[in-house]
Amino acid sequence: MVDEKGRRNSKISRDQLVTSTTWTLYQLALHPEIVRRLRVETISIFGSDPSPTLQDLDKMNLLKNVICETMPLNPSVGFNIREALTDATLPRGGKRWLGRYCPSERRRFMSLLGMYRNPDSIGPDTDKWRPDRWVPGLRRRESSSPSASAHVYAWVRHSASSRWSM
Repeated sequence: MVDEKGRRNSKISRDQLVTSTTWTLYQLALHPEIVRRLRVETISIFGSDPSPTLQDLDKMNLLKNVICETMPLNPSVGFNIREALTDATLPRGGKRWLGRYCPSERRRFMSLLGMYRNPDSIGPDTDKWRPDRWVPGLRRRESSSPSASAHVYAWVRHSASSRWSM
């Protein structure tokens, strides 16, 4: 039997998936050249095999880039709230000694939409949908993304929680 919290979490996850998928399809409808490239990628990886493997899906780099580009531009959750369970110091610039003290039970509000539209985070063209900015190995000025090859936890949208998609 699923409890109320389990039902709520399931609904939240489903809503986020539907929202993200809808925005992705919308962006693809506006960018037919990306759809053509996705089709070429899909045919080159899957061929006529009707049952792709996880390894096949891992090779779909353009699709990953499309998803990585859509989520910050149109996040399914516009803000996030976190609460420290114990007193903590949040590092700044990767350095704990430059950090900000965060007392326990104090909530922190994060505007995800604001962070993802910040030119310092993504680049000068944060309002443009450009999946190629996520191509691994591109220099920052080519990708206009400081984290084109960043660790998975570098972006707030991953949040490393039980509801991974937030």
